[in-house]
Amino acid sequence: MFEMMIGYPPFYSESSTETCKKILDWKNNFEIKQEVNISNEESKYGIKEEDLINTIIDISSLTNIKILGLMTVGVNGIDNKENFTKLRKLFLDIDKININNVSMKYLSMGMSNDYLTALGTKYNYYNV
Repeated sequence: MFEMMIGYPPFYSESSTETCKKILDWKNNFEIKQEVNISNEESKYGIKEEDLINTIIDISSLTNIKILGLMTVGVNGIDNKENFTKLRKLFLDIDKININNVSMKYLSMGMSNDYLTALGTKYNYYNV
């Protein structure tokens, strides 16, 4: 369920030892990328753009959860440049606020059909 809603396995690491450590320590240190429904498409998951900052501030009060960035999936069949550009701006704006337990380290946008558009808006994390 987590992977379907968030977009990646919750305890992924490059090594099995690191994965095991994350599993054992999940109550103290749970890292996520917040999904944003930047297109307001009903079939997509994620926080609406207008609720994002307040939601991130609310989540930041939970000391065991660390938000490491934002992610979104584009609308299928259209040019998502405008939506991806909006998300990048939000990503940079949130980073400037300096919220506890929030580090805008990862910006993940798009899927295989629009990765070139996402690349043009300078994302740094790609979900396959």
